[in-house]
Amino acid sequence: MKFVVDASLPPSVVELLRSAGHEAQHVSAFGLGAADDRDIGEYSRAHRACLLTADFDFADLRDFVPRDYTGIVIFALPRWHTMLLIEVLVAEFLAQLDDQRPLEGKLLIVEPGRIRVRS
Repeated sequence: MKFVVDASLPPSVVELLRSAGHEAQHVSAFGLGAADDRDIGEYSRAHRACLLTADFDFADLRDFVPRDYTGIVIFALPRWHTMLLIEVLVAEFLAQLDDQRPLEGKLLIVEPGRIRVRS
C-alpha cells in the first residue's frame, strides 16, 4: 500500500511503514512539511496514497470527504504522547490493515485499543 505521512507525525513513521513492506513518504520529503492541509490532501489524492496524520482537521467531512481519498487515517494522540506510543499505534493499525476492508473511501481514527472506521 502507498502512504503519505503528514507533518503531524514524525518521519520515523515512514520507516515503520516501509519495514512492513509498504511504500511511504513523509510530506517533508517533497516540500510540503509546512503546507496547508488542502495541499497535503490534494497531494495524497493525486498520488493515490492513503494519508496518515495526527491532525483532526482532516476529520472535517465538509473539507475532506472520505470517498474522494484512497484513505485518511488519523492517529488520536494524547498531549503526553511519546514516540513509543506512536510506534504502538502504527503497529496496531498495520496489524489490522490486512484484516480490514480496503481503506479507499474511508476515514479511520486510530486510538489506543481501537480503530473507528467511517465511510
